[in-house]
Amino acid sequence: MGAHIGAARLLYGMGRSNALPRSFFGAIDLRHQVPRNNVIFVGVLALIGSFFLTFGRGIELLNFGALIAFMGVNAAAFVRYFLHAEEKKVWNFIPPGPGFSYLLCFMAQS
Repeated sequence: MGAHIGAARLLYGMGRSNALPRSFFGAIDLRHQVPRNNVIFVGVLALIGSFFLTFGRGIELLNFGALIAFMGVNAAAFVRYFLHAEEKKVWNFIPPGPGFSYLLCFMAQS
């Protein structure tokens, strides 16, 4: 349930900033102060996904998404602390470079 509400709040934030249509995604239920449309939307997506995915396939997708996210974190750290740094230091390359490479190789083996 925490992930469900978290996803609904994320959609609400995107709707509030006009990244998604504000009329649907940026609306708040006045009585309960929750993004009702987003909660229902995420619930319907989860329900539809449960009809088409097996448990094993869902776990594989979850792990794949997590690996992609961690690769993104390493890439963002590399860009921020190495490419955009005024002074290029090897120490700023050491954590994100091998981390990204390791995850890339790990995904290639899977």
